[in-house]
Amino acid sequence: MKYKRKEKYKTLEAQLAAVKQSGFAIEHIHNPSEAVQLAAVKQHYRAIRYIHNPLEGAQLEAVKNNGFAINYIDNPSEEVIDFLKNEHIEIFDEYFEEVK
Repeated sequence: MKYKRKEKYKTLEAQLAAVKQSGFAIEHIHNPSEAVQLAAVKQHYRAIRYIHNPLEGAQLEAVKNNGFAINYIDNPSEEVIDFLKNEHIEIFDEYFEEVK
């Protein structure tokens, strides 16, 4: 017998409403759109940890809200790394080292 995963928030409107109320609701949304990702991390930067392969815009929004969001991003984009280097050098230095 095959089973299909239930989708709790089926429509874009329902997804946006859920993450605007609690960014952590994104944990229950399979393959969220960029708009849903952005709304979630705007609500709380740590919501980024529940997004599998977050888009660059969501990554950037999360680290703009709190530089420590970098802890929850597995493969940050170059733009996110550059932002962190320019705006939060102390956090950048803590998490990155120069590769020769």
